[in-house]
Amino acid sequence: MSNFSTYKNRVQQVIANESSVFYTDEKMIAEINSVHADLVNSHDIPALLKKATVNVVDGKALMPDDMHRIVKLYQIENNNITKDFVYVTQTDFDVLPDSGSAFMTQDYDTADDTLKYFFKPVETYDLVLRYIKKPQYIENVNGANDLDSIFDNYIVHMTAANLFQQSGRYDESQLYMQRATKYLKDALDIVLYPGGRKQQMRLRSYYEFNKMF
Repeated sequence: MSNFSTYKNRVQQVIANESSVFYTDEKMIAEINSVHADLVNSHDIPALLKKATVNVVDGKALMPDDMHRIVKLYQIENNNITKDFVYVTQTDFDVLPDSGSAFMTQDYDTADDTLKYFFKPVETYDLVLRYIKKPQYIENVNGANDLDSIFDNYIVHMTAANLFQQSGRYDESQLYMQRATKYLKDALDIVLYPGGRKQQMRLRSYYEFNKMF
């Protein structure tokens, strides 16, 4: 967990500029949170990974309130994964037979006008959910986020890159973006693959971004 004061001091050291004209606290908080959001949306950070049981009743279910996005949703029978549910669009879901195997979508339930997850087969059963919880962002100058400090170098240098870009200093922005990319790769190598574990042995979502390396 890192707080705003730590980030601010490090960014100031990196860009060698303490002028409030260059950025305000509010602007820096917004940029730090933006970099944080991109990280959480792109990678399955283990520290944010949670597990829950989803109760599907007649093909409908609610997800945990703290869920940010799904990593994996599956059914276990006799100690075996029998179904691995795949998300499809609402229109594709609508034309699937109710007995269709292991499909889900998100849509409004016309019965009570609430946003729910819908499943096929349309039956009653329990599923195991692995998900990324909603991240804790910095809200003010006294705030902190829920990222491990191992990501500090990435957050600091990517924030600096964004600030340089917004001030028209594009060459410096590109330089710090390159440095940030290296710091991110170093951090992910540690938290995603401890002990040199191979990538295919790690639980990951279908949509995890993995192109930048």
